[in-house]
Amino acid sequence: MRAYADVGIIPLSGERNMLLKISNIVFMDLCQFLATSLDNLVRALRKSGIDKFANTIRHFGSDDAYFEKGCYPYEYMTDDSKLDETQLPPKADILQPPHQQRARRQAVRAREAAVDDVRHDDAARLA
Repeated sequence: MRAYADVGIIPLSGERNMLLKISNIVFMDLCQFLATSLDNLVRALRKSGIDKFANTIRHFGSDDAYFEKGCYPYEYMTDDSKLDETQLPPKADILQPPHQQRARRQAVRAREAAVDDVRHDDAARLA
């Protein structure tokens, strides 16, 4: 393994880092430096009026959904191709992790195959 003199890391835990420095570029997980959750900070700022969110309003409008805690479908976003989709996927695809989606599809295929077998058996008996 090669050592790099210009790389510095401040670890937070075994898998998470608070800061990564490569040469003169610093990557910080700024949420680690917040005194409270980002959701609480946004709520506090919102109490003083949504006009404080000038950039958000300019780019997205003033719909209430933009000023609330939301969710991001991390499990669904498996690669860049998802960004090219032009419509929302079914809720089940977003709410279930990919391994559960695969298991569900396999179970549906197995159930369909079993139904087909029963139909073929019934048709053979009637013939």
